[in-house]
Amino acid sequence: MRSRWPPPQTRLLLGLLLLNVRPEIYKGIRVVRLAGLFLFLFAFSAVAALGAEESEGANQEPADMELTGEPDSRNPFQRLLPEAKLHGYSLSSYRGRWGDGEDDHDIYEYLTITIDDLIPNHVDAELSGRFYEDLNDPGNPLSFDDDLFIDIDDARDHQWPDRLSTGWIDIHDVFRDNTSLRVGRQYLYEFDGLHIDGAQASINRVGKFDFKAFVGRPVTYYSGTHGDSTFGISTTYRATKNTKFRAKYYRYTDDSRNLDDDQAEIEFWHREGRWGYFYGSLNTLDSDLKDLVLSSRLISERWNTYLVIRMYRLLSEIDEHSIEFSPFFAVLDELEPFSRSDIRLTKRFGDTFDLFGGVSVRREDSSSDDDGDVANSDYERYEAGFTVYPNKKVTFTSTGQYWDVDSGRRFTGVTTEIDYRPIDVLRLSAGNSYGEYRNEFFDTFRQLQFRERPDVLTYFGSLNWKVRKNTTFKTRLEIEDNDFEDDLIYRLQSSVSVRF
Repeated sequence: MRSRWPPPQTRLLLGLLLLNVRPEIYKGIRVVRLAGLFLFLFAFSAVAALGAEESEGANQEPADMELTGEPDSRNPFQRLLPEAKLHGYSLSSYRGRWGDGEDDHDIYEYLTITIDDLIPNHVDAELSGRFYEDLNDPGNPLSFDDDLFIDIDDARDHQWPDRLSTGWIDIHDVFRDNTSLRVGRQYLYEFDGLHIDGAQASINRVGKFDFKAFVGRPVTYYSGTHGDSTFGISTTYRATKNTKFRAKYYRYTDDSRNLDDDQAEIEFWHREGRWGYFYGSLNTLDSDLKDLVLSSRLISERWNTYLVIRMYRLLSEIDEHSIEFSPFFAVLDELEPFSRSDIRLTKRFGDTFDLFGGVSVRREDSSSDDDGDVANSDYERYEAGFTVYPNKKVTFTSTGQYWDVDSGRRFTGVTTEIDYRPIDVLRLSAGNSYGEYRNEFFDTFRQLQFRERPDVLTYFGSLNWKVRKNTTFKTRLEIEDNDFEDDLIYRLQSSVSVRF
């Protein structure tokens, strides 16, 4: 007897997904999302049905095979689109936390499905999403006093706790080679990782130039974007094989804040042989210079050293802008101009020992000293450590760090870890970390100086097992002892990932 297709779990999924298409979505975006949902459902159904069909073929009676002729071993997806190639990635994860009389248990499911050559050589498609379920719904906790394990997912609507990350169709090389039009939900990594429902067009290899343009509605999971819109363009110039420049501009309209923001940026990349990689960018926000970034990676094969240098300079104050450019303004207020410099050096001694260290320094331009202004604090961060490779199966690492933050705040931490690979497909690790926090503040009302010095000790162990070529199982257990809680805190994270 043949199974019903699509299978029951897929029909249930269809009903749930359709709940996400709400009436307030304007027609263009609604069509895009419906198309993406259909692709997802079709691909998911094909994968689910494949196992059922193979099982039926193995158990079918010989007489039936004689009546129907030689059976078609392809699944329904392959029969309908014989040239298409379906592949993807799934991750099922469990997170458990408990201690001090409270507990929290969550399930996360991530699924990405990509279809290459939906129409051979011209159309590809992808759909991905996250499904989340709190196994012990805490209600609506307001603070850590209400729930020790409160997190941002607890603030969302538990009636539909999911995310549709991507759902696009890419049409390419139709009228001209190296051209494409991608329509649907997508990330725009070239434009600061913008997440939109919309369209992106690309024209590449026009001499030494590449061109891109996009338009759409921003996507966010934690605030409303009804009425918001964004659009932008970029041009990339490949000056040489090792050097390129990019200029880009985009506008973000935040309807809820009644704000329009314009950002323009110039970037450059350069590679010098095998030893030097250099990057720089200059941003403007509206009519002001926003920030400057310079970074380099220097590699010496002769001396077995790897040096990373990065400098960031915020050139003007960031106050209330659209959610894309000042998402935390309501909580942290404005961000004052500052400079931050980072340097990190790694040195290898033979095949058995690595030594590494780094320094980060942040300095605010303003000389004001506001003890409560967390977002505009100066600090110095120091890190040093080493890694030992006694043999090919064992690795031992120890790292120490020290933070010196203004207004009397300090942190000292040490972490040690040992990795053991008994076989190529299995890695075991165990270790511990210790952190001491010191906070000093002055109570102006009582004219008293206070000092807090809590410490945290954490033990951890993990397992990473490549069960099959495309299947990996991971688990990690942490046990934390800190001065704030009377009992130990336990955390368990386990996941199974499959590539298909």
